[in-house]
Amino acid sequence: MGGVDPMQGPHRSPPARRASREVPVSRPWSPRVKQWVALGLIGLGLVILRLLWQFLTPLALALLLTYVLTPSVNFVQRRAEWPRVGATAFVYLILVLLLFLVPLTVVPTFVAQVAGIAVNLADIQAGLIAWVNSIGPFTIGGIIFEPAQWIDPILGELQRTLPNLVPTSVNLFFGVATSFVASLLWLVFILVISFYLVRDSAHVAAYLWGLVPPAYAEDAAILVHRINNIWNSFLRGQLVLSSIVGAVVAIALVILGVPNAFLLGLLAALLEMVPNIGPVLSMIPAVLIALFSGSVNWEISNGLFALIVVATYFLIQQVENNYLVPRIIGGSVHLHPAVVLVGAIVGASTAGILGIFLAAPVLASIRVVAGYAYAKLLDLDSSAIGREPAAPERVGPPLAPPRAAGMPPSSEGPAAREGASAPPPWLTWIQRWWRREQD
Repeated sequence: MGGVDPMQGPHRSPPARRASREVPVSRPWSPRVKQWVALGLIGLGLVILRLLWQFLTPLALALLLTYVLTPSVNFVQRRAEWPRVGATAFVYLILVLLLFLVPLTVVPTFVAQVAGIAVNLADIQAGLIAWVNSIGPFTIGGIIFEPAQWIDPILGELQRTLPNLVPTSVNLFFGVATSFVASLLWLVFILVISFYLVRDSAHVAAYLWGLVPPAYAEDAAILVHRINNIWNSFLRGQLVLSSIVGAVVAIALVILGVPNAFLLGLLAALLEMVPNIGPVLSMIPAVLIALFSGSVNWEISNGLFALIVVATYFLIQQVENNYLVPRIIGGSVHLHPAVVLVGAIVGASTAGILGIFLAAPVLASIRVVAGYAYAKLLDLDSSAIGREPAAPERVGPPLAPPRAAGMPPSSEGPAAREGASAPPPWLTWIQRWWRREQD
């Protein structure tokens, strides 16, 4: 018989669930609470900055190394189809080998060049003494001047100082080498931190982007893109530019017969990183050596030889400013040279050599962020965040005479001007190679 199972009882629909209780949501902070929390976070950040001050330089170097090596790791990972860890380990293995092999090959030549300066300093000293002795007393307005009376004490002090200068330089070099060995742990720290940052760069970037509010995602993308262009163009461009200038200076000085050409080329490459005044500083020792030591290849007077060295440095500087810098570095920073020079001085007082080198890109990045903040504070259009200033429009002649029919185009037309200003083939090759590296 069909019926209701006495054990089960009549089928009843389950009772309706109670409406889920709403989860309480915390109330938004009031403006005053937000202000106090912001001030507290700023104070906490300053305290942490003070505690970690001695680690700032190694951390900055680790971040800088991460930024420079990440494209290389991406390239190896993409071309070799290796995992991220393998590509990172391969690039860092090459870096470690270079860190140990380059000093082993460069240091002996460097020490020999520094020791060879002793002969040049002796020549400079003898040349100064002969020059002073050649200047006799002269009369101006009835007053007799004897240069030897006030130059001899200077030369005497110089004579006592010069013999100790080279040993001091050699001792300084070995002191730096000893300090480098003692700081090997810092080097390992920098390499390890940068290794992990490069390996996990995608995760770090995703985490940082997750902190950006959605409403500001587009603005943040514009800021990051333009700041990245500044650092990318400056760092890699400065490395290529310093290498080219150092090699060209060394080769030119070898051809001219300037002693210690290798050391002077290395000095030119290093001082190329100092804004504005670096090339001038690198020229001074070369001119002094040429003036008092002469050429080892050409039989010309020392004075004329020094002028030739000055002209050589001037020519290299002009080629660099007019051809190399626009095509390799470009206008990435868009800062006045005086601003960069002041920034380099401030950077030297706060972070030493690293502050001098990074003054320009740091100031350019601050300019981009400050421009964005300025636009937001005044409710202006922030779409031009850090945009490069437009070049002034060149206005041609107001009344150009019309060209008669059948007359050939003027040789001073745009095509002729472009042909006249076309860069040499080797500069075009460098420019094309650089664009491929950027892509």
